[in-house]
Amino acid sequence: MYSKEEPSEEDILRATKTGMGSLPSPFNPPWSIVCHSNYRSDANKDNVAVLLKKDTSLQGILFRPSSTKGYTTVSILLPDGRANNLMLSNVELNKLEISYKYYKLHLANSIFEIIQASADKATAPLFKALDTELHQRIADAKAEIEAPQRELAARFKMD
Repeated sequence: MYSKEEPSEEDILRATKTGMGSLPSPFNPPWSIVCHSNYRSDANKDNVAVLLKKDTSLQGILFRPSSTKGYTTVSILLPDGRANNLMLSNVELNKLEISYKYYKLHLANSIFEIIQASADKATAPLFKALDTELHQRIADAKAEIEAPQRELAARFKMD
């Protein structure tokens, strides 16, 4: 209940929000993944296969926190009913997130689309496809943005 005692200095410091807790860390997953409709913070390696089978809105792909700190796991439902888990480094994902935001792309949607389009859900080929395709999408967006500028520069080029 209510206490008539004055709060101690420690209580005040503990209750004062400094704002530092709201700063994102490179070891936390990027916001585009956390806010994605396929992100489940309550999923773990023990219940992910059941969750993927039960919830059809996930379309067989689930983003979840990894049991290893600093990583995000992408769980993919295989045709035999098991889940294949890909661990992605949050530091690397945050670096990609910066580039994706700059070119107005969505990282989580891109990862989702690449995995969905991949015929081979095995870990090694999927990692290679993810790495190649994620960087290719940045290069394509960059080329699309630079094309009109290059055209104007060529048109007004003076010899």
